[in-house]
Amino acid sequence: LQAIFIFIPHRKTISGIYWTYNHVITSLMFNISYFFIKSLL
Repeated sequence: LQAIFIFIPHRKTISGIYWTYNHVITSLMFNISYFFIKSLL
């Protein structure tokens, strides 16, 4: 996935997608951690 984002030519598009990519990854990590901890308790 990272290689695809890197090779996009437009800088504005890169920054926009990069921000969205980070936001999605952060949300996924938070949700996975939340459900994992919730399943342990």
